[in-house]
Amino acid sequence: MDIPLLHAGRLTGHLFAPSDSPDLRALFNDPRVMKSMGTHGTPMPHYRFASVEARFLDMTEDGPGFGLWVFRGPKGGFVGYCGLRREEVRGRLENELLYTVGGDYHGLGQATLMARVVLAWGRAHGITDVVAYTTCDNIASRRVMEKMGLTEETTFHHARLDHVLYRRTD
Repeated sequence: MDIPLLHAGRLTGHLFAPSDSPDLRALFNDPRVMKSMGTHGTPMPHYRFASVEARFLDMTEDGPGFGLWVFRGPKGGFVGYCGLRREEVRGRLENELLYTVGGDYHGLGQATLMARVVLAWGRAHGITDVVAYTTCDNIASRRVMEKMGLTEETTFHHARLDHVLYRRTD
């Protein structure tokens, strides 16, 4: 299956590849990013990064429309990632939307741009029901979910933190 580049405003997304790992590692070592992920700014340990990287590489195997896209700006600089994957959430296999942008891009609407094109790609491949979740205090991420048409469903405890689950059913 030929997977095109995704275009989100001035951003271009390609499927995550091993050559993107240094940018991903830098992202997960940025205290601003990790704080938004609920770790109080603690960088991701190397052993954890290896498993996350492997899962990101395997996401296209979840089926048509799934995968993780790395988005870069007009000059090729790393902005963030966004994707769809099959993941167990609260004991149920779900279609999960996930995204993260670099600390320099927080508050600039980049996550919304990326999520919009990734969801459109997924919808074109039959993925209509989607969930996303974040820590309860991550207001910016919750706004992205709401802009994408997801609605708050419940709160739950995950990774020792309270999270809020959003869902969109088309």
